[in-house]
Amino acid sequence: MKQYSLEEWRDMGRAFYDVRLKTDPRQFSARADFCGVNRLILTKVRFTPQLLAHDPANIREFDSDYLLFERYESGEGRGVLGGTATQVDSNTLHMLDMSQPYATSTSVVVGDGVLIPHDLVGFDPSRDPNYVSVQRSKPRARLLEAALDALISAIAEGSLDEARDLANAFAGLVQSLLLGRIEDTDLQSAASTLDLELRDHINTHLADPGLNGTDLCDRFGLSRASLYRRFQEEGGVEHYITGLRLDRCLVELSSAAPTRGRVRAIAERWRFTDPSNFNRRFRERFDVAPSECLALNETPVSTNANGGNQHLIHQWMRKSPIRNCV
Repeated sequence: MKQYSLEEWRDMGRAFYDVRLKTDPRQFSARADFCGVNRLILTKVRFTPQLLAHDPANIREFDSDYLLFERYESGEGRGVLGGTATQVDSNTLHMLDMSQPYATSTSVVVGDGVLIPHDLVGFDPSRDPNYVSVQRSKPRARLLEAALDALISAIAEGSLDEARDLANAFAGLVQSLLLGRIEDTDLQSAASTLDLELRDHINTHLADPGLNGTDLCDRFGLSRASLYRRFQEEGGVEHYITGLRLDRCLVELSSAAPTRGRVRAIAERWRFTDPSNFNRRFRERFDVAPSECLALNETPVSTNANGGNQHLIHQWMRKSPIRNCV
Protein backbone atom coordinates (compact mmCIF):
# COMPACT_ATOMS: atom_id res chain seq x y z
CA MET A 1 0.00 0.00 0.00
CA LYS A 2 1.15 3.54 -0.73
CA GLN A 3 2.16 5.69 2.23
CA TYR A 4 0.50 9.13 2.16
CA SER A 5 1.56 12.37 3.77
CA LEU A 6 -1.14 14.32 5.59
CA GLU A 7 -1.32 16.83 2.72
CA GLU A 8 -1.66 14.06 0.12
CA TRP A 9 -4.29 12.26 2.20
CA ARG A 10 -6.42 15.36 2.60
CA ASP A 11 -6.03 16.38 -1.03
CA MET A 12 -6.89 12.94 -2.38
CA GLY A 13 -10.01 12.61 -0.28
CA ARG A 14 -11.25 16.18 -0.36
CA ALA A 15 -14.10 15.38 -2.76
CA PHE A 16 -15.30 12.85 -0.18
CA TYR A 17 -14.17 13.75 3.31
CA ASP A 18 -13.08 16.70 5.35
CA VAL A 19 -10.29 15.06 7.38
CA ARG A 20 -9.50 16.13 10.92
CA LEU A 21 -6.90 14.40 13.07
CA LYS A 22 -7.52 13.17 16.61
CA THR A 23 -3.81 12.88 17.40
CA ASP A 24 -0.70 15.01 17.01
CA PRO A 25 -0.03 15.52 13.26
CA ARG A 26 3.44 14.09 13.82
CA GLN A 27 1.78 10.77 14.66
CA PHE A 28 -0.31 10.73 11.48
CA SER A 29 0.01 7.69 9.25
CA ALA A 30 -2.12 6.58 6.30
CA ARG A 31 -1.63 3.81 3.79
CA ALA A 32 -4.06 2.94 1.04
CA ASP A 33 -4.49 1.07 -2.20
CA PHE A 34 -7.28 1.51 -4.74
CA CYS A 35 -8.22 -0.73 -7.63
CA GLY A 36 -10.93 -0.19 -10.25
CA VAL A 37 -12.80 -3.22 -11.61
CA ASN A 38 -15.67 -2.57 -14.00
CA ARG A 39 -17.51 0.22 -12.18
CA LEU A 40 -16.46 -0.87 -8.69
CA ILE A 41 -13.53 0.56 -6.73
CA LEU A 42 -11.87 -1.72 -4.21
CA THR A 43 -10.14 -0.01 -1.32
CA LYS A 44 -7.61 -1.19 1.24
CA VAL A 45 -6.68 1.25 4.00
CA ARG A 46 -4.81 1.68 7.24
CA PHE A 47 -4.86 5.02 9.08
CA THR A 48 -4.43 6.62 12.50
CA PRO A 49 -7.42 8.06 14.47
CA GLN A 50 -9.40 10.63 12.49
CA LEU A 51 -12.70 12.45 12.26
CA LEU A 52 -14.08 12.09 8.73
CA ALA A 53 -16.94 14.36 7.64
CA HIS A 54 -18.78 13.96 4.34
CA ASP A 55 -21.44 16.39 3.10
CA PRO A 56 -22.63 15.84 -0.50
CA ALA A 57 -24.13 19.35 -0.52
CA ASN A 58 -20.61 20.78 -0.35
CA ILE A 59 -19.37 18.77 -3.33
CA ARG A 60 -20.55 20.61 -6.42
CA GLU A 61 -20.80 19.00 -9.85
CA PHE A 62 -20.08 15.53 -8.49
CA ASP A 63 -22.57 12.69 -8.48
CA SER A 64 -22.53 11.33 -4.94
CA ASP A 65 -24.88 8.42 -5.62
CA TYR A 66 -22.81 5.47 -4.52
CA LEU A 67 -22.68 2.92 -1.72
CA LEU A 68 -19.70 2.14 0.49
CA PHE A 69 -19.36 -1.49 1.58
CA GLU A 70 -16.89 -1.76 4.48
CA ARG A 71 -15.06 -4.53 6.29
CA TYR A 72 -12.84 -3.60 9.24
CA GLU A 73 -10.17 -6.11 10.25
CA SER A 74 -9.35 -3.98 13.28
CA GLY A 75 -10.43 -0.68 14.76
CA GLU A 76 -13.81 0.98 15.00
CA GLY A 77 -15.70 4.07 13.96
CA ARG A 78 -18.74 5.71 15.51
CA GLY A 79 -20.79 8.38 13.79
CA VAL A 80 -23.97 9.42 12.00
CA LEU A 81 -25.21 8.84 8.44
CA GLY A 82 -28.07 11.21 7.69
CA GLY A 83 -30.07 10.78 10.89
CA THR A 84 -28.92 7.21 11.56
CA ALA A 85 -26.31 6.29 14.17
CA THR A 86 -23.50 4.10 12.81
CA GLN A 87 -21.02 1.89 14.61
CA VAL A 88 -18.45 0.15 12.41
CA ASP A 89 -16.17 -2.51 13.88
CA SER A 90 -14.42 -5.78 13.09
CA ASN A 91 -17.39 -7.97 14.06
CA THR A 92 -19.73 -6.69 11.38
CA LEU A 93 -20.00 -5.86 7.70
CA HIS A 94 -21.43 -2.47 6.78
CA MET A 95 -22.96 -0.70 3.85
CA LEU A 96 -23.52 3.07 3.81
CA ASP A 97 -25.32 5.31 1.32
CA MET A 98 -22.81 8.08 0.66
CA SER A 99 -25.41 10.36 -0.91
CA GLN A 100 -26.27 11.19 2.72
CA PRO A 101 -24.29 13.49 5.04
CA TYR A 102 -21.92 11.34 7.06
CA ALA A 103 -19.53 11.94 9.93
CA THR A 104 -17.55 9.35 11.84
CA SER A 105 -14.89 9.35 14.55
CA THR A 106 -12.44 6.45 14.23
CA SER A 107 -9.67 4.70 16.11
CA VAL A 108 -6.69 3.22 14.24
CA VAL A 109 -8.39 1.42 11.36
CA VAL A 110 -7.27 -1.45 9.14
CA GLY A 111 -9.84 -2.54 6.60
CA ASP A 112 -11.05 -2.79 3.05
CA GLY A 113 -14.17 -1.92 1.14
CA VAL A 114 -15.93 -1.44 -2.16
CA LEU A 115 -17.50 1.66 -3.70
CA ILE A 116 -20.61 0.72 -5.71
CA PRO A 117 -22.68 3.11 -7.90
CA HIS A 118 -26.36 3.23 -6.93
CA ASP A 119 -27.59 2.40 -10.40
CA LEU A 120 -25.38 -0.71 -10.68
CA VAL A 121 -27.37 -2.44 -7.92
CA GLY A 122 -30.70 -0.65 -8.35
CA PHE A 123 -30.36 1.23 -5.06
CA ASP A 124 -33.31 3.50 -4.29
CA PRO A 125 -32.79 5.89 -1.32
CA SER A 126 -36.54 6.24 -0.86
CA ARG A 127 -36.96 2.50 -0.44
CA ASP A 128 -33.68 0.92 0.63
CA PRO A 129 -31.91 1.38 3.99
CA ASN A 130 -29.17 4.02 4.01
CA TYR A 131 -27.16 1.97 6.50
CA VAL A 132 -26.99 -1.80 6.93
CA SER A 133 -24.94 -3.59 9.57
CA VAL A 134 -24.70 -7.40 9.50
CA GLN A 135 -22.84 -9.68 11.92
CA ARG A 136 -19.95 -11.42 10.15
CA SER A 137 -21.03 -14.71 11.74
CA LYS A 138 -24.27 -14.76 9.72
CA PRO A 139 -24.40 -16.99 6.62
CA ARG A 140 -25.13 -14.16 4.18
CA ALA A 141 -22.24 -12.12 5.61
CA ARG A 142 -19.90 -15.07 5.12
CA LEU A 143 -21.10 -15.42 1.52
CA LEU A 144 -20.43 -11.74 0.84
CA GLU A 145 -16.96 -11.99 2.34
CA ALA A 146 -16.17 -15.10 0.30
CA ALA A 147 -17.19 -13.30 -2.89
CA LEU A 148 -15.09 -10.25 -2.00
CA ASP A 149 -12.06 -12.40 -1.15
CA ALA A 150 -12.42 -14.30 -4.44
CA LEU A 151 -12.48 -10.98 -6.32
CA ILE A 152 -9.39 -9.74 -4.49
CA SER A 153 -7.57 -13.02 -5.24
CA ALA A 154 -8.44 -12.85 -8.95
CA ILE A 155 -7.03 -9.34 -9.15
CA ALA A 156 -3.84 -10.35 -7.32
CA GLU A 157 -3.37 -13.29 -9.70
CA GLY A 158 -3.95 -11.14 -12.77
CA SER A 159 -7.04 -13.11 -13.82
CA LEU A 160 -8.74 -10.08 -15.31
CA ASP A 161 -11.65 -11.78 -17.10
CA GLU A 162 -12.46 -13.69 -13.92
CA ALA A 163 -12.15 -10.46 -11.89
CA ARG A 164 -14.76 -8.80 -14.11
CA ASP A 165 -17.16 -11.70 -13.63
CA LEU A 166 -16.55 -11.76 -9.88
CA ALA A 167 -17.08 -7.99 -9.64
CA ASN A 168 -20.51 -8.39 -11.25
CA ALA A 169 -21.28 -11.33 -8.98
CA PHE A 170 -20.31 -9.35 -5.86
CA ALA A 171 -22.55 -6.45 -6.89
CA GLY A 172 -25.39 -8.92 -7.44
CA LEU A 173 -24.93 -10.38 -3.97
CA VAL A 174 -25.01 -6.92 -2.43
CA GLN A 175 -28.25 -6.25 -4.26
CA SER A 176 -29.91 -9.53 -3.26
CA LEU A 177 -28.54 -9.99 0.27
CA LEU A 178 -28.40 -6.43 1.65
CA LEU A 179 -30.76 -4.12 -0.20
CA GLY A 180 -34.35 -4.19 0.97
CA ARG A 181 -33.51 -6.83 3.62
CA ILE A 182 -33.60 -4.89 6.86
CA GLU A 183 -35.58 -7.28 9.03
CA ASP A 184 -32.55 -9.01 10.53
CA THR A 185 -29.94 -6.27 10.52
CA ASP A 186 -28.57 -4.95 13.78
CA LEU A 187 -29.82 -1.50 12.92
CA GLN A 188 -33.46 -2.50 12.40
CA SER A 189 -33.98 -4.67 15.49
CA ALA A 190 -37.27 -3.23 16.77
CA ALA A 191 -39.55 -6.12 17.65
CA SER A 192 -42.99 -4.57 17.24
CA THR A 193 -45.01 -1.78 15.69
CA LEU A 194 -45.03 0.02 19.03
CA ASP A 195 -41.23 -0.08 19.18
CA LEU A 196 -41.09 1.48 15.72
CA GLU A 197 -43.65 4.12 16.67
CA LEU A 198 -41.68 5.02 19.80
CA ARG A 199 -38.44 5.45 17.86
CA ASP A 200 -40.15 7.40 15.11
CA HIS A 201 -41.71 9.76 17.65
CA ILE A 202 -38.36 10.30 19.38
CA ASN A 203 -36.61 11.06 16.08
CA THR A 204 -39.34 13.46 15.01
CA HIS A 205 -39.40 15.35 18.33
CA LEU A 206 -35.73 15.13 19.24
CA ALA A 207 -35.35 18.91 19.60
CA ASP A 208 -38.43 19.26 21.83
CA PRO A 209 -37.51 20.27 25.41
CA GLY A 210 -40.35 18.12 26.80
CA LEU A 211 -39.16 14.88 25.23
CA ASN A 212 -38.34 12.46 28.06
CA GLY A 213 -39.36 9.16 29.59
CA THR A 214 -42.36 10.59 31.43
CA ASP A 215 -43.72 12.18 28.26
CA LEU A 216 -43.33 8.91 26.34
CA CYS A 217 -45.04 6.87 29.09
CA ASP A 218 -48.03 9.24 29.09
CA ARG A 219 -48.24 9.43 25.29
CA PHE A 220 -47.99 5.68 24.65
CA GLY A 221 -49.65 4.37 27.82
CA LEU A 222 -46.55 2.59 29.13
CA SER A 223 -45.17 2.05 32.60
CA ARG A 224 -41.62 3.18 33.36
CA ALA A 225 -40.49 -0.45 33.60
CA SER A 226 -42.04 -1.35 30.24
CA LEU A 227 -40.48 1.66 28.55
CA TYR A 228 -37.05 0.83 29.98
CA ARG A 229 -37.26 -2.77 28.77
CA ARG A 230 -37.89 -1.56 25.21
CA PHE A 231 -34.64 0.44 25.33
CA GLN A 232 -32.65 -1.82 27.62
CA GLU A 233 -30.01 -2.61 25.00
CA GLU A 234 -29.43 1.14 24.53
CA GLY A 235 -29.04 1.74 28.28
CA GLY A 236 -32.56 3.08 28.77
CA VAL A 237 -34.68 5.62 26.93
CA GLU A 238 -32.97 8.71 28.36
CA HIS A 239 -29.57 7.39 27.29
CA TYR A 240 -31.02 6.60 23.86
CA ILE A 241 -32.41 10.14 23.44
CA THR A 242 -29.15 11.72 24.60
CA GLY A 243 -27.19 9.60 22.14
CA LEU A 244 -29.37 10.66 19.22
CA ARG A 245 -29.03 14.31 20.21
CA LEU A 246 -25.25 13.94 20.37
CA ASP A 247 -25.38 12.39 16.90
CA ARG A 248 -27.22 15.43 15.58
CA CYS A 249 -24.59 17.68 17.13
CA LEU A 250 -21.82 15.74 15.40
CA VAL A 251 -23.51 16.16 12.01
CA GLU A 252 -24.03 19.91 12.47
CA LEU A 253 -20.57 20.55 13.90
CA SER A 254 -18.92 18.68 11.03
CA SER A 255 -20.39 21.11 8.50
CA ALA A 256 -20.25 24.29 10.61
CA ALA A 257 -17.66 27.05 10.26
CA PRO A 258 -15.42 27.58 13.31
CA THR A 259 -17.01 30.87 14.39
CA ARG A 260 -17.26 32.16 17.96
CA GLY A 261 -20.11 30.57 19.91
CA ARG A 262 -20.94 28.00 17.21
CA VAL A 263 -20.37 24.95 19.43
CA ARG A 264 -22.55 26.33 22.22
CA ALA A 265 -25.34 27.31 19.81
CA ILE A 266 -25.48 23.83 18.31
CA ALA A 267 -25.34 22.18 21.73
CA GLU A 268 -28.21 24.30 23.05
CA ARG A 269 -30.32 23.61 19.95
CA TRP A 270 -30.17 19.94 20.88
CA ARG A 271 -30.98 20.58 24.56
CA PHE A 272 -27.46 20.56 26.07
CA THR A 273 -27.37 23.64 28.27
CA ASP A 274 -24.33 22.79 30.42
CA PRO A 275 -21.16 23.21 28.29
CA SER A 276 -18.93 21.05 30.49
CA ASN A 277 -21.50 18.25 30.61
CA PHE A 278 -21.95 18.46 26.83
CA ASN A 279 -18.20 18.34 26.19
CA ARG A 280 -17.81 15.31 28.45
CA ARG A 281 -20.70 13.38 26.93
CA PHE A 282 -19.63 14.22 23.38
CA ARG A 283 -16.07 13.08 24.00
CA GLU A 284 -17.29 9.87 25.63
CA ARG A 285 -19.37 9.04 22.55
CA PHE A 286 -17.01 10.13 19.77
CA ASP A 287 -13.57 10.29 21.42
CA VAL A 288 -13.07 13.85 20.19
CA ALA A 289 -13.88 17.33 21.53
CA PRO A 290 -16.83 19.18 19.93
CA SER A 291 -14.61 22.10 18.88
CA GLU A 292 -12.33 19.72 16.97
CA CYS A 293 -15.26 18.70 14.75
CA LEU A 294 -15.84 22.14 13.22
CA ALA A 295 -15.29 22.27 9.48
CA LEU A 296 -11.79 23.14 8.27
CA ASN A 297 -13.14 25.44 5.59
CA GLU A 298 -16.33 26.44 3.78
CA THR A 299 -15.00 26.08 0.23
CA PRO A 300 -17.05 23.57 -1.77
CA VAL A 301 -15.14 21.11 -3.92
CA SER A 302 -15.76 21.44 -7.65
CA THR A 303 -14.64 19.64 -10.74
CA ASN A 304 -12.65 21.39 -13.45
CA ALA A 305 -14.06 22.25 -16.84
CA ASN A 306 -13.23 18.80 -18.19
CA GLY A 307 -15.13 17.02 -15.47
CA GLY A 308 -18.49 17.03 -17.20
CA ASN A 309 -21.19 14.96 -15.58
CA GLN A 310 -19.14 11.86 -14.98
CA HIS A 311 -20.03 9.70 -12.03
CA LEU A 312 -18.22 10.61 -8.82
CA ILE A 313 -16.37 7.30 -8.84
CA HIS A 314 -15.09 7.98 -12.35
CA GLN A 315 -13.97 11.44 -11.29
CA TRP A 316 -12.09 9.97 -8.36
CA MET A 317 -10.44 7.42 -10.61
CA ARG A 318 -9.36 10.18 -12.97
CA LYS A 319 -8.00 12.46 -10.24
CA SER A 320 -6.54 9.89 -7.80
CA PRO A 321 -3.80 7.24 -7.95
CA ILE A 322 -6.20 4.35 -8.63
CA ARG A 323 -4.84 1.59 -10.78
CA ASN A 324 -7.32 0.29 -13.33
CA CYS A 325 -7.10 -3.44 -12.77
CA VAL A 326 -9.13 -4.26 -15.85
